[in-house]
Amino acid sequence: MIFKKLFQLMFLLIIFLNFSNLLLAKSKAESKILNEKILVGDNIKYKIIIPNPEKNVISLNSMDLSPFDLIKKSQLTTKDNKVEFLLELSIYEIGKQTIPELKFIISGEKNETELVIPSKELVVGSVLNKADEKGLAIKDIKDSILIKEKSYFIIYLLLGVLSFIILFFVFKKWSEKEKSTPVIIEEKIPADEIAYKKLSELINQDLIKKGKVKEYFFLLSEIVREFIGNRYDFDSIELTSGELVSAIKTEAKFNREYLVVINNFLEDSDLIKFSKIEPLSEEIENTTKLAFKIVDDLKIKIMDWLW
Repeated sequence: MIFKKLFQLMFLLIIFLNFSNLLLAKSKAESKILNEKILVGDNIKYKIIIPNPEKNVISLNSMDLSPFDLIKKSQLTTKDNKVEFLLELSIYEIGKQTIPELKFIISGEKNETELVIPSKELVVGSVLNKADEKGLAIKDIKDSILIKEKSYFIIYLLLGVLSFIILFFVFKKWSEKEKSTPVIIEEKIPADEIAYKKLSELINQDLIKKGKVKEYFFLLSEIVREFIGNRYDFDSIELTSGELVSAIKTEAKFNREYLVVINNFLEDSDLIKFSKIEPLSEEIENTTKLAFKIVDDLKIKIMDWLW
């Protein structure tokens, strides 16, 4: 009976400590905009500082920051155990704007909690001066045309006709040369076939059994990055995870919600590649399955709609 009460007491104490840590993090979490003045098209630097005395894993769970575009995301842990997130945003609308609330996932050893950073308002100014905005700087130029310029109309007309004749003969000669030269069409291998082949080769290397977990995740991440670049025809290998997500939003045409799947894969891979955390076999299997899922989903043409 005594042991049972002690166990219950310890259980309540653990819950209280976790809840207290969460309240402490919420009460001391800071968010601030580093720019003194913001104009349309500027890179807006938005910093969030979260205390992390328990050294938990903290990750951003918000991807849609509309009407802002997320250009770059970086994360830094300070000596006093604070996690600093620096988000670089851009917007092309003037006036009062609101950065939506941000949701962070705090993952401890035994539980997972959510931290919400409230929305933040800012004012975006125009790059035009007041005279330009009111239309006062635009002058009528019809009366400024010199009569002398009209005398050159015939010369301009003759030069135009002569240029057209030269271009016509050049084009005709080029067309005849093209007809006489056999055209060799190279068949391009689909991006998904290349990705499937490389994923199979990676699995057959048995890097996990050999203890080369980080090497396995480096190659797995590279295959998915290369596939996305080949699929949507842009250079993706040298981009960071944040730059890749921004490039996908610009280059790829599919449902915006699917960015969450790609971002989760990139963050899980980066966490294992750049930290000392040893993933469980179940986590390795789930991340590998997610890589196959991305290739499976993005090869389907029906997903190519504008968000």
